[in-house]
Amino acid sequence: MKNNTLIVFVLVLFIGAYTNELAAQMSKDLVKVEAAPAAIENTDGEPELLSYKDRLILLIEKEPIFLNPEISNSEIARLLRTSPSVVETIMESDFGQDYDTFINSRRVKSAAELLLHPDYLLEDYEDKDAVEFMLMDISRKCGFKSKGVFVRLFKRHHKMSIDKYLENVVIKELASDE
Repeated sequence: MKNNTLIVFVLVLFIGAYTNELAAQMSKDLVKVEAAPAAIENTDGEPELLSYKDRLILLIEKEPIFLNPEISNSEIARLLRTSPSVVETIMESDFGQDYDTFINSRRVKSAAELLLHPDYLLEDYEDKDAVEFMLMDISRKCGFKSKGVFVRLFKRHHKMSIDKYLENVVIKELASDE
């Protein structure tokens, strides 16, 4: 009986240690975005402290964090090594937008760029299935959790529906290139 208990105890310890090691590795794999640097080298080779605003801009340009549908104010704060309230203050005072508007405006801008990208140009914009597939793919790649949210925010930002945008911007852009 003691041998069986000892074997079970050792197995539990082994499995627990393996699980902890596996969990630690998985958490490292999940964190793909590096924290924004607090300083960069200036032209003299000296470290130059960056403001939270500059660090946020670096995060957006270097690692387009807004493309992650799970990004949160708390995660951005962690990456900037500050608090969520500081992130909100930066967005409101320096960019004039609340958190959701700040993130979603960058997503919509990215989507508009993809609509003009050669990989997303369609031969026939009358093919509703092809347009639907393209819009679903773009909405996913730009960090929207659903195509419906993407369509609504795109219309709010551009003051026209995506169909009108395709007609008035994308198709005209294609015609001018020919």
